[in-house]
This record gives sequence, structure tokens and C-alpha cells, in this order.
Amino acid sequence: MRSKSFFDVHNHIENYGEYKDIPALFKSNINKDTGVLMMAMDTPTYLEAAKIEEKVHGAVAAFGIHPWRAHLYHDKTDEFEAHVRRAKIVGEIGMCAKWAPKESSPFQRELFRFQLELAKKYGRPVSVHTVGTEKECLEILRAADLKNVCIHWFHGTVEQAKKYLDLGCYFSLGPDVGFSPEADELARFLPRERILLETDGAECFSWARECKKSPWQFEPAAIKDVYYQAARVRNEDFDTLALAVWENFFDFTLI
Repeated sequence: MRSKSFFDVHNHIENYGEYKDIPALFKSNINKDTGVLMMAMDTPTYLEAAKIEEKVHGAVAAFGIHPWRAHLYHDKTDEFEAHVRRAKIVGEIGMCAKWAPKESSPFQRELFRFQLELAKKYGRPVSVHTVGTEKECLEILRAADLKNVCIHWFHGTVEQAKKYLDLGCYFSLGPDVGFSPEADELARFLPRERILLETDGAECFSWARECKKSPWQFEPAAIKDVYYQAARVRNEDFDTLALAVWENFFDFTLI
């Protein structure tokens, strides 16, 4: 991974839609300097990402049960440990009060805690979804006492972000940077040493930026545009930010 210069720290391969041959995408010269962490929604998406990891240098599969799927996996936790032991990252996990189906709500908290326990047991970094549950997730993470936590595409306030920073968390800024006042405020506020960058999958560019789909967003190298937007919003030199994110990536992932 150290041969890569740019990193998408939160990507979902199922969002590539018609672009099914993901390993082929990485063979293009435009993508050769890009690494990607492939987040899971559930066990099947993890296993699919794990196959890609075997074929593509720079593509890393994470295991986790997304809060949207909590009701489908709360009684299958005995399957998790083997996957966490194999995976280098645990994600996407957490809690969600905005978009999750109602039936998932009763199971989200305990499933989140359980996955954090496994992450701590095996020394895995975690990628956390907190939308609408920023206060609850903060309390759970504080109790879990993990060292390598990335808050994925944060939707809370700057005041809440300060509390996560006090825990030593990283933040992955998404493709709405440069297109959302709230995202821009967070981007300007965060210290450089805590910033990571993500696309959350190719499809996310369209709704985050309210734009039409374009072939470029389906290239792994699309993350470079998030780098550009983050540097522009922060009024920071592109190469300076890119180097900082490179260092942050390895500090976070331990890869």
C-alpha cells in the first residue's frame, strides 16, 4: 500500500453498478496510484470484497455489519469473529437514526458494541457511521477505548466533532466537500493530522453534488477530486494535504 499516493478510505464496491469488473479498473494507468478500503454492508459484501482484495494490490476489504442491516445479523454474531480475524479493517459499523429501516433500531447499539469489542480484541481500526446518533456513538466509543477510529462522512456539528477529536478520532471527508456549507465548515475546522478522504462509492458523487452521473466517478482515481476539493476549501496546497493524508492513512490503518 505504501506504493500508493492517494487513498479512498471508505468505498462500497456495490455502488459501482454496471462496472462489475472492478479489478480491471485498477489496471488503468489513471488508477495505479490509488488505494481503496472497501467497506462491507454485511457478510456477502465483505466476502465479495475479499475476492477483489486477492486480485488487486491496493484494494483492502473491511468486514462489518452496517447499522442498516442490524436486524438481519443480530442473531448471527457467532460468524463475525473469523471474519474480523481475517480482515484488516472493521467497517462499516455504527448507528444510524436518519436513513436506517425502523426494524434495525432495536439491534443497532448492541451490535455496534459487539463489533467494537472484536475490533479491540484483534487490534483492528474501525470505520464508524454516526448519522443522527452522534451523541450515542461518542459515548459508546469513549467506553470502548479504541485507538484507531475513523468517523465516516460526519454529519454532526463542529462542537460534536471536537469531542470526537478529544478521543483521537480521524474524520473521512466525503464528496460533498466543496459542495456543502456544512461539509466545508468541518473541512476547515479539522486539524490536518486527523483528515482522511473518501468517496463512499461511485454513486455518491451524483447525490452529494446534485449532478448527473459521469464515467469518471466510477474510476477509483475519482478520490483525487475529493482531495482537490478539500485542499481548495481549506485554502491549502494540494501536495501538502496529500502528503498529510498519506501519513494519516498509515497511522490509522496500521497497514
